[in-house]
Amino acid sequence: MRSVPLLAVLALASTACAEAGPTGSSPASSGSVASLANAPAASGPLVVRFEGGYPITVTFDLADGLLAVFIARDGFAGCGEPFTIFRLAQYQQVSNPAVQDLINELFRTETFVTVYPWEGQDIEVDPCGFLLNTPKVGRGTANVVRTDNNAAGVEAQRANAFGYTAEGTLTLTGGGKAQFRAFFRVAFTSSGEVEANQDINLVPMP
Repeated sequence: MRSVPLLAVLALASTACAEAGPTGSSPASSGSVASLANAPAASGPLVVRFEGGYPITVTFDLADGLLAVFIARDGFAGCGEPFTIFRLAQYQQVSNPAVQDLINELFRTETFVTVYPWEGQDIEVDPCGFLLNTPKVGRGTANVVRTDNNAAGVEAQRANAFGYTAEGTLTLTGGGKAQFRAFFRVAFTSSGEVEANQDINLVPMP
């Protein structure tokens, strides 16, 4: 799966943990995830469905000064933070018989999300320091739906686009709760240009 190429070092550690699953020293429970709508009952020659881990993913919104981090655990295990829950994601990959290796992918999961204030600083210099020590705006969970019309990245005539939406509820560190919504989308046009849009929105709840 594709993800924003931030926190690269930590992403590698997180991916390895995701593939291996929780360790015996950390009690875990697999959280529920939404069913794939209109998906066939089982995998077949064109459709493959499976559960798996996913790397840490980052979305930022410089205009609003926010950065959101999505992970499979309720703690940054790659930075030594304890966790108790590990949640797999659901994948559906549909092959296009007209174009070899062209795969459309649908990804769904209930993920843990942490939102930080962000002013454009380079957080890859000390990713764990940023994740653990930066004062947080809020933490909670969100349902993420990601689509990718060319997960294999093969040459095709149509535009290549991928992205996701996330919705959930966060507990604010300043008190109270807020509705959380995030949006991220990248499209490679036929002319070779790249269009990227992302947004983070927090609405305090009464």
